[in-house]
Amino acid sequence: MCSLSAGGSGGGTIPLIPDERLTIAVDLHGASRVVRLAGELDFDTAPGLKVHLLQHVAESDIIVDLSELSFMDSTGIAVLVAAYKQAIKEGRTMTAFGAPDRVAPTLRITGVDRLLGMVE
Repeated sequence: MCSLSAGGSGGGTIPLIPDERLTIAVDLHGASRVVRLAGELDFDTAPGLKVHLLQHVAESDIIVDLSELSFMDSTGIAVLVAAYKQAIKEGRTMTAFGAPDRVAPTLRITGVDRLLGMVE
C-alpha cells in the first residue's frame, strides 16, 4: 500500500492508495518537508503522490528524496513537474536529490534534473 509515515518519534503510517509499490514518508527538516519515495512511481502510483506533493507545497518548501525509487515513468515525471510549478505559484521551492542509476537517466533526458536543481 502507498503510505505516509509521519516524521518524528510519534509517527504512524496512514494508507493513501491501495498499492504496495510506492511508499511515501514525510519528515520535517527545519522549515522544509522531506518527501521520501520508495518503490515504483508510475501510472498507478503517481496520483497518490500528486495529492501529497500538492498538499505539502501549499504548506512548506519540499525536498524530494528519490534514492529508494526502483522505477519512474513519464507519469512520475509529470507529477514532479506539476508539483514544482505549484510550488513556484505558492512562493515555495521544490528540489530533489538521490536519483538512483535506474531513474537518473530519465530525469536527465527530460531536463527535470535541472528544473529541480538535482543534487547527486
